[in-house]
Amino acid sequence: MQSIFTRTYIAIAMLMVAAFMLTVRLTDSTPDSDAWGLFVKSAQSELARLQTQLLKVNQEDWTEVITQFVPKDALHISLHRWDNPADAPSNTAAARTDFAVAAIDERPWWLLQRMPDSHYFLLIEEVPEANPFIWSSPLFERYVPIISVFLALGIGISHLARRVSLPVLALARVAKRFGSGDWSARAPLDAPPPINELAQEFNRMAVQLDQIIQDQQVMIGAIPH
Repeated sequence: MQSIFTRTYIAIAMLMVAAFMLTVRLTDSTPDSDAWGLFVKSAQSELARLQTQLLKVNQEDWTEVITQFVPKDALHISLHRWDNPADAPSNTAAARTDFAVAAIDERPWWLLQRMPDSHYFLLIEEVPEANPFIWSSPLFERYVPIISVFLALGIGISHLARRVSLPVLALARVAKRFGSGDWSARAPLDAPPPINELAQEFNRMAVQLDQIIQDQQVMIGAIPH
């Protein structure tokens, strides 16, 4: 009996782990346009803020300014020079003083901006191991309740199974004692309603059997030898 409930616990736990892993897998494999939009918006804002500071100093001091610049999000910014615009990572950025960004399915995400009237480009990249855009995206927030429901459901099922299994195991132990000759063994009556009714019926049966055995012993004792 105990092994059956143990296997049930293990099966429930495995199902909950599988459901959790599947949910995380779906979250990780789904192109997150919301997080992508947050990254682009943050990157453009940080590049504009940095570019404002760079245009106030000479080009010789740009590296020092970038080194001291601290982005608000988990972003990394570096300065690059391409004497031939055609060699730049993006022809779009080379042709205009505009932004060029990686595709949504390219990781890590990056954004490139050409500095005005120069061959210098600012490259801003996400830091994957500390990426705040996934965690703050509406898509991820939609999956958090699903994961929470799976976990709560698993805990609830485990608690319910435990509430049912413990009284059943207690009743089984009492029945074993009674079958071994302990006629005074009685089932506890603190179980949930269905099992409690079964325990009451068992106790009534035990009382009747105990009375029958006592009557038989009296009858046997009354027979003259």
